Amino acid sequence: MNTYLNILMVEDSEDDALLIIEDLSRGCIIANCERVQTEQAMSEALDRQAWDIIIADYSLPHFSGMKALELAQRKDPDIPLILISGVLREEDAVEALRAGARDFVSKDNLSRLCSAVQREVTEAEGRRERRRAEEERRISDERYRLLYETMLQGVVYHDAEGRVISMNPSAERILGKSPEEFLGQTTLSMEHDTIREDGSPFPGAEHPVMVALQTGKEITSLVMGVYNHRENGYRWISASAVPLFHPGEHVPYQVYAIFSDITEMRQSEERERQRESEKTEFYRQLILSATEGKLVVTERTEIEKIAGPAIDRWEIHTPEDTNTIRHILVHMAEEKGLDKQRVGQFAMSIGEALTNAVKHAGIGEASLHETHSGLLILISDHGPGIPALSLPAVALTRGYSTVGTLGMGYKIMIGFSDMVYLATGPDGTTVGIEVYANSSSKTAAGNR
Repeated sequence: MNTYLNILMVEDSEDDALLIIEDLSRGCIIANCERVQTEQAMSEALDRQAWDIIIADYSLPHFSGMKALELAQRKDPDIPLILISGVLREEDAVEALRAGARDFVSKDNLSRLCSAVQREVTEAEGRRERRRAEEERRISDERYRLLYETMLQGVVYHDAEGRVISMNPSAERILGKSPEEFLGQTTLSMEHDTIREDGSPFPGAEHPVMVALQTGKEITSLVMGVYNHRENGYRWISASAVPLFHPGEHVPYQVYAIFSDITEMRQSEERERQRESEKTEFYRQLILSATEGKLVVTERTEIEKIAGPAIDRWEIHTPEDTNTIRHILVHMAEEKGLDKQRVGQFAMSIGEALTNAVKHAGIGEASLHETHSGLLILISDHGPGIPALSLPAVALTRGYSTVGTLGMGYKIMIGFSDMVYLATGPDGTTVGIEVYANSSSKTAAGNR
């Protein structure tokens, strides 16, 4: 198969140039050749286009192969240059090769020129590829370095033994130590500086870096506290650890930890929780007073303590479920001795709660409990809960509802029940409706 090459020939003899082209063609090289004889002509040719190879006569009347070599290296050091000469002296060949010529061929033995040209063109392309790859790698390394040094997340590299080998400026800022203080240390030697979310010590062996090294698996988004010695306090981070492998190997040779400082976010969330807790407590007291103690806003665990063991339990999925459960509860209330009017009121209260559990939360549970005062029915759903700001209106306004919670008509429940208990949060709402068996029970309950 023919090879097509752009060849710049530095040669004063047209006949010699034709012989060279003919010899190359016998070796399947089709040359697009330009012949020059002076330094200026060669310089212009090099500026005008790209050349695959230069073939230069060692001796010219007004120029020379060595000067051509110097010019070529100055213009484009990747272009290979082969010197040819009618009189080949060994010392000239050695000097030329040392200066950067790729080969030195005698005009009396042009048969080896073709293979030399093919070899040097192939090697030149290899050099260009390596140069391009090195430049791309240099650019990639520079981009990585800039990212590594300017990113907000902390990054720490560890060797196969877990020792710190490098860290970026953000890691230094978050951890409160210089790289020199960290280099060579492992998480085992630094475990006294780390805690879990609950404040308990975080063992170094359970650090995401060590787990990633031991398992070869990536660990993601683990929250932990790290002691910042410059601030004399803990910073909270969300940390991940990524193991690195050599091709074909299954044991990590390095692992890097990348972590974000979430201290301010956690503090903000804690302030919000505190504000929500204070609002809830304020409204709990307000509601308790406004309902003359009949509506108690509390925690689900507290309601369950009051309720005690369940006599029976039901799941709520459909309106038919609510009807079935309501009929069962009404029958039990009648057996408990409630008069007809109170049974009707009781049925209306639990019917409202059961229906809304399905309508606005999709699914729920109900359970019946017998207290020393009478009957207590707990109805729970898995909706979004009731915001603290909505509690007074939900509890005290007849028919009140919100887009997010669609309140359960607590005004009706309070009016028709002896006690109503409410626990609400992001995981759902639990309502307890209690009816007393008789007036003496009501008096006893009021003295709890």
